[in-house]
Order: sequence, then structure tokens, then C-alpha cells
Amino acid sequence: MRIAAQFAALAVLAGSTTAQLVTSVPGCPAPTYFGICNPYVPGVFIKADEKGDISVLSTWHDGPAEKAGICPGDKIVAVNGTVATGSNWDRLVRELISDSSTPVVLHVQRERHEFEVRVPRIRETTLAARSGEKFVSAISSSTSMPPDYYLHVVPEGVSPDSLRALINFRSLLVQHAGFKQIDGMVPRKPQLAGDYVTGIAAMYDAEHQEAMVAEVSYPSPAFSAGVHPGDLIISVQNLSLAKLTREQLAEALAPSDSKPLSLVLLRSRKRFAVRLTPVTYGEALNGIGRKLTRFGAAPLHCPD
Repeated sequence: MRIAAQFAALAVLAGSTTAQLVTSVPGCPAPTYFGICNPYVPGVFIKADEKGDISVLSTWHDGPAEKAGICPGDKIVAVNGTVATGSNWDRLVRELISDSSTPVVLHVQRERHEFEVRVPRIRETTLAARSGEKFVSAISSSTSMPPDYYLHVVPEGVSPDSLRALINFRSLLVQHAGFKQIDGMVPRKPQLAGDYVTGIAAMYDAEHQEAMVAEVSYPSPAFSAGVHPGDLIISVQNLSLAKLTREQLAEALAPSDSKPLSLVLLRSRKRFAVRLTPVTYGEALNGIGRKLTRFGAAPLHCPD
């Protein structure tokens, strides 16, 4: 489950502006911006820094912005002629999204070079489907927000039963004193191109010695193998969860080499086995035509 995917069109790193604009509404299968359900978007995440400058945080894989040559780290000078600054964030959002597929004109600066590019717009649900994913309501550990306030992206095959299992598991963890969502997650996110990944982030319940798949990264061996959020982890390398510590589980899910990982999972009361061969983060990205740059994952045509 990709939490940040709710900001398929745009994102801001500070403040509450985006939280007020991007919501889930009944009957809408995707984020709603300014009342527009499932709008047409260029597929670019943007951010505002402390100075108010706007830059590209990332682009959606195989989306219009990526195909138009936009790269993470690019400075956005203007959107449809509107000067891009943090002070007019709401207006920029309105320029980026649309209820039609008409292109958006981005004035971009990359290092010392400035250029304009017309970027087509497509539905957010279409962007997700291109990666074999779909939008679902959030599974939130927050007590101040309704559980469907935010949206996430999960593999297309994830069933309602799996999502209910995830909700129930997280609810139990939330009841534990002092629990925060990040505290219950293992392992750490990959940071370097050489880090080995399986693609699984799990919630670990130390009290009951249980773990459940919370997120499946795209691209990754787990995503390709059909592992879903909501799968209960029964055993790892033929060892039951009762015989593993949190640290051992984290090491297994973020290994130091490509040794195959055998898991037994439980989904909808049925057990099944999967065998994952870890790959490096760089290899996983390269498999979909991306690479790791100083700005994060980016298309191969982008500067390192």
C-alpha cells in the first residue's frame, strides 16, 4: 500500500493545504480536488520549500509528465502562465488539475536551462492501473480522522476481505499504549541503489507475536509474486512468527543479499507459500525504466 500515492497529481511537504484539498468522498474511486472527483492530472508530485520555490518531487511511473521529460528536482517556474510560488499554492493546484484532458503548460528550469512543455492529463485511476494498482480508502491509525479520509494505492487484486483484515490488525495495534503507525512497521525503506529489497513492509504485533503485510512496493519481487496488503505472515524461512523477534523479521524482509526468502501467508483463511528472490533497489527500478538519483527514483533520461 503506497500512502503517498494519494497525491498522484501533486504533493506538499509542509503545512495542511493539501490535506484540505485531497480527500476521499463517498462514491468517488479516487482523490477529490476542489470538488472534482478523479480529475485529469499530469502525474507529477510537486513540493514547496521554505523559500516558496516549487519543484518536482517525483513523477508517476509511465505518466504524462514522465513521458514529457519532466524530472524530479526540476524547478517549476510557472503553470499555464501562473507564476509558481508557495504563496499561490491553491491557484497552482487549480491549474494542474482539470475535469478535462486538455494539456497543462509547465515552464521548467533544470540547472541553468529553462524550457516549456505541454503535458497531457489523464485520470488518476488510469495512472494507477498502468502499474497494476487501484485506489482504496485509507487504513489509518489516526483517531482524529475518519478511516476513509485519505486514499491509498494497492495492487489491483487486493480483495475487500484483505483490506478488512488489515483494518482489524491495525486497530488492535492502535489500542496498544503509545503505538504509532511508524512504530509498528518493519523494515526500513531502501535508501541506496544497492540495498536489497523484497517489497514487503509489515506491521508487527509484539504482544501477540504476529505480523501482517501492510504495504507492497511497486516495483518489487513481492508485487510480482502477488503478495497483498492484509496477508498474515505465518512463517519465514520455515520458522513460525513465535520464534522470530521483530529485528529478525525486519532482517528477513530487508536482506543483505539475494538469498531466496520463503514465506507462508494466510489470506481469506487459506494458507499459501511464496518464494521471493530479493533484488537490489536499483535493479527493481531499472526493471521499469527508472534509476535512483539524488532526488530519488527517476526516469532513465533524468540527470543523476
